[in-house]
Amino acid sequence: MTWLVLAFALQLGYTPEATAIMYQPPPRIENVLEQGLVSFDAEARLFKTFYVGGSVGIPVWQAGELSFWPSELQSVVRAGVRFGGLEIGWSHLCSHPVMPYLPGSGTQVLWEGFYD
Repeated sequence: MTWLVLAFALQLGYTPEATAIMYQPPPRIENVLEQGLVSFDAEARLFKTFYVGGSVGIPVWQAGELSFWPSELQSVVRAGVRFGGLEIGWSHLCSHPVMPYLPGSGTQVLWEGFYD
């Protein structure tokens, strides 16, 4: 009998039309609409019913031929119970800008967000 399952996932992606931009990117970013995505998800399941998990996603702009610039951090925390196809639980999503070299750039954050 399996009483504990640990699940992990890594996602690498590409978004050709990203229109939600948290701050004005630095001048070296040539195309703000195109972003790559690096995402990691983990979840623990107990007795095939209870679960707790989370994920972190980081959209990145291309800042040169082999250089990337993170634009934000998107994270999710979740917990609950599952009965077949029915899931009852709680989830918290938040999104925060990632701004390398902020003190020297003078860039202002346009928005941040979260919800449960």
